[in-house]
Amino acid sequence: MDNNIFKGTKPDIIIRQPTEDEDQILEDFHFNYYDDLTSPYPSSSINPTHNTQGSISSGIPLLHHDISHRRSSSGITYNSRRQSSIDNSSSEAPLLHTRSSSYGKQKTAYDIVTKSDSSSPSPSPDDDHTNDEDVEELRQGIDYALGNDRNDPNWFPVTVPYKQTDTGHEDADSEIGSPSDFTFNIPMQNLRRRQSIRSQDQSSIIFDNKSKSSGNDHSHLEAQSWNDQPPTTPVIKFSNVLSRISDRVAGTGPKDKSKDESKSPMASPVMPSTPMSARFQDTTQDGGSLKVFSPESKIRQFCYKVFENKYTNSFFLFLLVLQIALLSYRQWNPLKIGGYIYDGYNWADYTLMLINFIYTLEIIGKIIAYGFIDDEIMYQELGLTYPENEFRNMYFSSHYIIKLFTLFKSCLNPRKDTSYYVREENFSPDYSSAEEQIDIKAKYRMTSHHRQDSLSDMHYSQPPNKRAFLRNSWHRIDFISMVTFWISLLLSINYYDREHHIMIFRSISCLRILRLLNLTTGTNTILKACKAAIPQLIDVAIFISFFWFFWAIIGVQSFKSSLSRRCVWTNPADPTETFINEIHFCGSYLDLNGVRQPYILRDGSSSNEIKGHTCPKFSRCVSGENPYNGTLNFDNILQSMEMIFIVISANTFTDIMYDTIESDNFAASLFFIGCIFIMCVWLVNVFIAVIVTSFNVTRMEHEQEKQNKRFLDLFGHSEPHEKRIEFLKNQNVFLKWYYKLEFMFILVIIADLWVQCFRKNGMSDQRRHLLYRFEASFTLAFLIEIIFRLVIHFPNWRLFFRSKRNCFDLFLAIITSIIIIEPVKDRLGQAYYWLTVFQIMRFYRVVLFTSITRNLWLKIMGNFKAIFDLTLFFFILLFLISIILARFFEGIMTMDEIENVSFSMHTLPATFISLYIITSTENWTDILYAMQEYAPTTSSRCLGAILIISWFILSNMIIFNIFIAVIADTLEVSEQGKRRQQLLQFIDNMTNKIQNINHEIGLLTKIKTKLFKRNKNYNDVEHDVINLLLSAKLNNPFYDDITRTEDLDDFSPANFAKEILSQRKSLVQRQNEYLQNNPKYNYVFYIIGPRHRLRRICQRLVKPSYGERIDGVVPFPRLSEIFVIIMFLATVGLVISACYMTPIFRREQVLKYGNINWTFWLESAFTILFTIEFAIKVIADGLVFTPNAYARSSWNLIDCSVLISLWIEVIAFLNNDGNLSRIVRGLKALRALRLLTISQTATLNFHNTMISGFWKIINAAIISLCLLFPFSIWGLNVFNGRLGVCSDGVSPKELCLGEYPSVVYNWEIVSPNVYASPQLHFNRFANSFATLFEITSLEGWSDLLSNVMASTGVGSPPSKDASPFNGVFVVLFNILSTVFILTLFVSVIISNYSKTTGRAYMTTDQIAWYQVKKILVQTKPSKRKNLETFSAFRKFCYNMTVEKSVKWARIINVVFFFHALSLMLECWPSPDSLIIFRESMYMITSIIFLSNSIMTVIAQGRSFLQYKWNIFNCFVALGAFITTVIGFLVDPSSTFINFNKLFLVGLLIFIIPRSNRLNQLARFASASLPKIISLSFTWIIIFLVFAIAMNQIFGLTKIGPNSSGNINFRTVPKSLVLLFRCSFGEGWNSIMNDFTLERPFCTSEPNFDNNDCGNKQYAYILFMAWTIISMYIFLNMFISLILDSFSYINHRSNYNQLIQREEIRKFKRTWQRFDPEGTGFIKPIELPKVLKELDGALSFHLYSGDLTIPKLCKQWITRNSMDPYDVSVDFTAIEATMNSMDIDKIRTRRRQYEMFIEEALVTMELNNDPGISFTRLLLQLPLYIAFDSGQCLNLTDYLERRLLLQKVVKRLHTKRVYELIGGYACRWKYQKDKKLEVKRHSYLTNENLRINTPPSIYVTGDDISDYNVPQVRSSAIYADYPVHVQTKPKLSIQPNYDDKETSPFLVDE
Repeated sequence: MDNNIFKGTKPDIIIRQPTEDEDQILEDFHFNYYDDLTSPYPSSSINPTHNTQGSISSGIPLLHHDISHRRSSSGITYNSRRQSSIDNSSSEAPLLHTRSSSYGKQKTAYDIVTKSDSSSPSPSPDDDHTNDEDVEELRQGIDYALGNDRNDPNWFPVTVPYKQTDTGHEDADSEIGSPSDFTFNIPMQNLRRRQSIRSQDQSSIIFDNKSKSSGNDHSHLEAQSWNDQPPTTPVIKFSNVLSRISDRVAGTGPKDKSKDESKSPMASPVMPSTPMSARFQDTTQDGGSLKVFSPESKIRQFCYKVFENKYTNSFFLFLLVLQIALLSYRQWNPLKIGGYIYDGYNWADYTLMLINFIYTLEIIGKIIAYGFIDDEIMYQELGLTYPENEFRNMYFSSHYIIKLFTLFKSCLNPRKDTSYYVREENFSPDYSSAEEQIDIKAKYRMTSHHRQDSLSDMHYSQPPNKRAFLRNSWHRIDFISMVTFWISLLLSINYYDREHHIMIFRSISCLRILRLLNLTTGTNTILKACKAAIPQLIDVAIFISFFWFFWAIIGVQSFKSSLSRRCVWTNPADPTETFINEIHFCGSYLDLNGVRQPYILRDGSSSNEIKGHTCPKFSRCVSGENPYNGTLNFDNILQSMEMIFIVISANTFTDIMYDTIESDNFAASLFFIGCIFIMCVWLVNVFIAVIVTSFNVTRMEHEQEKQNKRFLDLFGHSEPHEKRIEFLKNQNVFLKWYYKLEFMFILVIIADLWVQCFRKNGMSDQRRHLLYRFEASFTLAFLIEIIFRLVIHFPNWRLFFRSKRNCFDLFLAIITSIIIIEPVKDRLGQAYYWLTVFQIMRFYRVVLFTSITRNLWLKIMGNFKAIFDLTLFFFILLFLISIILARFFEGIMTMDEIENVSFSMHTLPATFISLYIITSTENWTDILYAMQEYAPTTSSRCLGAILIISWFILSNMIIFNIFIAVIADTLEVSEQGKRRQQLLQFIDNMTNKIQNINHEIGLLTKIKTKLFKRNKNYNDVEHDVINLLLSAKLNNPFYDDITRTEDLDDFSPANFAKEILSQRKSLVQRQNEYLQNNPKYNYVFYIIGPRHRLRRICQRLVKPSYGERIDGVVPFPRLSEIFVIIMFLATVGLVISACYMTPIFRREQVLKYGNINWTFWLESAFTILFTIEFAIKVIADGLVFTPNAYARSSWNLIDCSVLISLWIEVIAFLNNDGNLSRIVRGLKALRALRLLTISQTATLNFHNTMISGFWKIINAAIISLCLLFPFSIWGLNVFNGRLGVCSDGVSPKELCLGEYPSVVYNWEIVSPNVYASPQLHFNRFANSFATLFEITSLEGWSDLLSNVMASTGVGSPPSKDASPFNGVFVVLFNILSTVFILTLFVSVIISNYSKTTGRAYMTTDQIAWYQVKKILVQTKPSKRKNLETFSAFRKFCYNMTVEKSVKWARIINVVFFFHALSLMLECWPSPDSLIIFRESMYMITSIIFLSNSIMTVIAQGRSFLQYKWNIFNCFVALGAFITTVIGFLVDPSSTFINFNKLFLVGLLIFIIPRSNRLNQLARFASASLPKIISLSFTWIIIFLVFAIAMNQIFGLTKIGPNSSGNINFRTVPKSLVLLFRCSFGEGWNSIMNDFTLERPFCTSEPNFDNNDCGNKQYAYILFMAWTIISMYIFLNMFISLILDSFSYINHRSNYNQLIQREEIRKFKRTWQRFDPEGTGFIKPIELPKVLKELDGALSFHLYSGDLTIPKLCKQWITRNSMDPYDVSVDFTAIEATMNSMDIDKIRTRRRQYEMFIEEALVTMELNNDPGISFTRLLLQLPLYIAFDSGQCLNLTDYLERRLLLQKVVKRLHTKRVYELIGGYACRWKYQKDKKLEVKRHSYLTNENLRINTPPSIYVTGDDISDYNVPQVRSSAIYADYPVHVQTKPKLSIQPNYDDKETSPFLVDE
């Protein structure tokens, strides 16, 4: 026996081989008892479709105890042999039986004997918490889910971590390879062994961390080990490194195939060796490449040998590097070295031609060797499935192209089936993408019932040979590069391309150099990640493109010709002298009489339309050319799309917005605000969400962990280093004292940096020398320190150098000691200040010494390898693209034009910088506009714009957002810790509920009410909540909350309910004792007691300010609600008055009515009203020191601050103190925050954003300071006083005197010559810090870059690009700030929001399930009309619209095409013929669309209003028709035409519901809209608060150089638009400086109404606060929301099929056959029929695949003639099929099917539904076919589903009992020779059975005196039904229903 015993897969489980007798007992037990009475679903999870490996014990606690109890109480006697064997097998648990049938092993029965199977100890009788059996069952459920000391967890391991092992991996392939097992066609595989294989790595990760760490060898801590030499590193040969790089660049991968196979998800199958000829079977039927070269061709074999030679790739790598070097040389400065545009070809060009000729030969040779494009025969010969191309099938298939040319059928894809009753022939449709198409047998070879396993885990085995040439992505790029090279060479004949500037082919011919992106393993990984995300990006790009096109059409309709109108001034004295104001746009002008006139068209005629900015007298508003050579406009669809993309980029778009405001009206801003919200805030963030969720670069890096350890070790904070230091400190007392006193050197470093902050421009020589002496002293101190540190390591001095931190500090000490020597310092000159970076680098010790900064930085740098790889990838890509674009833009500008452009692209360095600026988005349109303005041809202008925009998309929208993914990954919770955090969050939330237990319903009560529909009293609610709380200690009776613990190691679900109840009682008791000991504590101001009449009256009016009111009265509901409404209306009134009574308005009122006017009395009334509110609340609950104090509410504190500000303003107004009034006037805006209380979600958003997430933002700010502080000092040292410039631009500082001539507009005037620094400079530390802070927002950094590169010295005039090296500082800081500040803020906001909502703690399966559930729950059944009752016309309408007639659909498609074409043809100027054509088409299309809507109304009748799309379509179609008709009758310049255009454009939205792809993308993207709207409401309130504050403070400030008539805070609307601009970082720092205006540049008087100065303190505080709150926090919150709602991307190939539009339609069509009225319910008897008819992803069949009846009939039966009885039966095939069946799997599948049926019936009854619910059945299917509830449900839903399934199990058990009783009765009657009549009472057999009625079994007869059935106790959870015996001639066995949750049982057929 001992030899047969071995360890199982879980602790406390022993598996042994049974004896022969036991085997027979088990067989009898299994077939006769266990199949009928045990749980029908596997045991490891409550999900009936899943079985975790190794978990074969009972799935439900107390199940076996209940079975034995039921068996004994039912009076049923089983076979004694069977009973004894069960009892003798184990004293604690029954003997279970299973079969090991996985993967071809011989099926052998095993005994599994568990040491303990009870879920929890029996409750004691005196335990008052266990009286309610529901609560006890919930306690058992928590035990079951979380585990305890005796049972393993099923949801999350708390007490007993366990590791499951793989027991049969070696034989896994034996059964897979068997082609004759037909049971593979149904998903019935045993899950145990395969699940172990899949989870083995994860288990080891989750549970082996401690064991691995504890098992580390600590021998290195011994003394003698430190002197040992470190392990020698293998010598890496340069040739090997070069070979690997060559292989990566060549795209062939490493030569060592085994390494790749080991890393691949599924290793390739072992292929037999084949001769060389077999490797060429790729292109034709005879295996010849290009139909010429056969496999035996010597030329082909020679080519193959050449390209398989190990030196070939190295040779081509050399050529590639040479090509890049030559291209860099040619494009470095074409003007100086004579580029192709200027001097034609030179030697470098001829060398490049030779290289491209070699490339051509290479391509030809590879085509000969491997074939050109088709290699299907190779896959056929190797027996592999040919991989389809997903992109081709999805976007470029012939079918798709045909549909593209067939009138937009790619977008307009209606159903072709005209009836829902047509049954599809294909019973097994393809659910997967093209790359995942597999045969039916392979589909179910995975060991799960879940369909996604088979789809997601199946990978194609790559062939051992190379594929055809064009099957490789890099080869396609090579081919394009080769073709374009020869085209460019042909165009260069006679310099044709140079003369016509056709340089696109010349630039594209360099695409091959992009192969260098494979330089390192990291860059290669990122490249693969980019390629893997392309499908998702294309999907989202299609959706974004639709709205891009949509807004572009609206732009054309609204703003055509708007940007062509400017004010033209005419000299009254000389009419020939005119001047065009290029920077201001207009819409009207004033004539000489001062009357507004309409603007003038190009032809000189009047437009008859007055709008926009009005030109002054002597000027006229005239339409002319558009800006930038006519490219900046909305005059046609293409230019409008370019403008919309600029809006999408969220940079410089506000310039266009304010231009259109000037040319049209202020309402034009609504277009840009709406566009930015839809396109940027919503859709672009969806794009970002795809990037963040799709790119997981860090997990793709196999060596990342090792690299991170190296990084941590570099700074001395890796675990080995810490152990080493501890050992050395124990061995060396001096070293121990050094580390104790190390903080002193940290203080010295801080002092050193602090001293350097005192450097400033213009400081005296004495200060400069003093700073030098300080720095020399500090340097000497650090040199002594490092020497001392080295000395104390003796005699083990080598240990000093083993620490990389010591080596780094030694390097810093040496280099700083050298440069501080005075002769060296003088000799270095300016270079010394650059080298001060080594002095500043000591700051890293301060960062690492402080725990906060150390932990933050080490956590962020945990992905250092990924960040480094991504940065390297970006700069390699930037350099290579710079070469390509430099060749295109070469010669596009002349020398004079280059001087006028800040960043041109005429050289390679200039192109590099320009592309980097485009990536940063800062003023990137300046580069775009300049290129378009100076481009010599229209083609170069268009192609240049396409190239620049394409680079923007690639670099900014994709690569830059990968940084967010990488940084966010460091802040994410690991997969191992997610469930642990879920449990902690569950406990935390439930602990919070105890504070409001009298006011809120507990979570458990909601669960029980939902399941059992039972009303519970208050005590039950309290017990339920308590049972879900965690116990903790209480310290303060009023101000301390219940503490939480995050230590789950000792968490006991069985005891925590009892402890929390005692804690709550203790809390109440301590509060009472405290009040008894301190009776004055509950007195208001120690005067008004709890029972004072005035206090009781106030308490009746208001609710308690905090918590439950202690010793008070409950407010009257009506009075308290009325009081809240009154104060809310007062708040609204205060906000409205603040918006209306602007400072300008108040000044006007003062001038009219004096100081004391109605505005004063109105504000005084608000002040008195809010004072009364304050007094009532304080009297009711006290101010501070009371249990429910006023000050304990954060909202009350805000109200109090507003009240104080109102009183101060009144007092300041009466005292005429303008400065005091200005300080407090803006605080009244805080009252607007009260508007958030309208929406609870908005309040939570504000709390999560501004309160709970505050400290997370502070942490991000600390990281920012760690960069800003040292860079500010470095910038101060380097650029101190070097950025100043004289007003004339050419004079040095000493000569910058007097005046100089300047040109203003078109006139020469004399201006004062002043030497000043620009806005961003480094003259003092404060300026340096402010400069870097401002450019952190990416605003103004390009201007700073231009200034530092133009710097020539201190006081000398600047010169363009005089010091390009200076740009390194700005670019370096920009990179680091972008990655570690901007990206970090985004990541922190994402992490904080996801943790607050709980999404951060959700596993992958949980996210997938809740996303699928969110989509499916929105699906509603369709209603089918009875066509027989319809009239002929209504039937016609029904067939055309509802049934989607193909002909009518084509007509609508044609109409859509012409309507879209008409909208796209809108342009300016437009010929009359085109206008007539468009207006005619608008009329025709609107009539047809209206007709379609009317036909839909007639067809659907009343149900028309049930569909929102129908209402929208009807409204838009009717509006389009009416406005189009009226448009013919009104003036074209009328405002009414704008409404017509709006309706016409709105018709395009009809495309979305008609396109499957757009509809599905819209559904996914719109999933985040409700949350976005809620967050937008919160954001708008914050907008309003700041707008009111800005208006009240800066409403009278004089307009500065960066402000205008629209860019100011004069009114609240203008303030809102300006804040909207600042939210995207658009010139916020420049505008901020305008409002820091001080005397003598403004008028400052004591009276605020006469003060037009700004306020520097308020300006900096408010603008910086708004920038952080709006740009850094709220905008990033939108990304978090969309990430939280748009996560289906993660599961595109797994679960996305469940929510495909066509799959849902299949389900709806099947349902409609049984529910034609669309009620959403069917009869229970029809449920099996529905399941049988279902097809597709949302289907659940008992048999599928080759075991379906049609397939079996086809295999077994052959029809011999037309006679249906003349058939031949193949008994051999029948026998083969039967022998191949796995009986265990079929039985398991049958149990799951029964379980599914019974769950649907139980759910129907528990929810009191009139039948099987459409929605509930739709949500039930994925839990059986795709998800494992143990993995996809959170703890609450897990417990809820367990309760449901326990009830289902009891129902199934009881059903077996009823059938058994019925069988006995029938047998007894049969023996009495009576006629048998059994009337079954079952939903599935009796169609007339009433829903939700008790079951019964009737047996007719007379003699029933001997029949006795004992009663069974009824239980709320187990639903054990008592049976009543009737003494009538008819035997009725019925349960007695004493509980509402009891329900009838299913009796099987």
